[in-house]
Amino acid sequence: MRVRRIVIAIASALALAAGITPPPVWAADDYLVVADPGPRQELTQEPGWVTLVFKTEASATYAAIVVHNSAGENVATGALIVEGTNVTTQLLGDLPEGTYTVIYRTEDENGEPRGGAYQFSYGPGTWTDVDDEWIGEEEQPPEIDSPGPPASPIQTETPTPAPTPTPTPEPTDSQTATPASPTAEPSPSQGPAPISSEPNLAGWLVGAAAVLVAGAAAGVAVSRRRRGGPTPPATRDQDGAAPPEQDGEQG
Repeated sequence: MRVRRIVIAIASALALAAGITPPPVWAADDYLVVADPGPRQELTQEPGWVTLVFKTEASATYAAIVVHNSAGENVATGALIVEGTNVTTQLLGDLPEGTYTVIYRTEDENGEPRGGAYQFSYGPGTWTDVDDEWIGEEEQPPEIDSPGPPASPIQTETPTPAPTPTPTPEPTDSQTATPASPTAEPSPSQGPAPISSEPNLAGWLVGAAAVLVAGAAAGVAVSRRRRGGPTPPATRDQDGAAPPEQDGEQG
């Protein structure tokens, strides 16, 4: 294994010196056939899954994948998917750029647990030494049983949409107000002629004179009766005939 690491390191150094970006190298664990993302692979797009393919069928009892960010937080989420030789785990969304460490476990053909670890990056990576291969429970890293605190999803502020102004409907022809026709002014009613408040002097004078004459005549009649004198002749009617009482007295 050490010889393989030395060969890989020398090849990578020569490629960097020549200005050639080396392809992703495979993990030192020869039991791991394919890894996506691969060891020390620098991704330009945010990863959503980590899939590992082993030589033999993976055991759902021993299979495990832990993915740590640079702070030691586990960014793997959801249930592990085990399908034959493939083991897949989902990653949290909106991962920031940085280096991520994959720690895995499976079961070999003898039923013994084994696993390893490697690193990949989203954006430029900063690599550190990891335990890239281990066999047996005595060598199992503690991160398998204690993956560490889960990473909190990055909260992105959702912009509040501005309220859409409601257009004011324009009035239609049927809703257009028709100006009211002018109302004719009422003509003055022809009522009774107003009564004059000035007193009628002529009428008052005639009435007063009649009252005086009637009072004088009554006084004369009373005075004659008291004296016993003859009653003055009564006034004849319009035909010149005397009343019946006067005709009897004359006969």
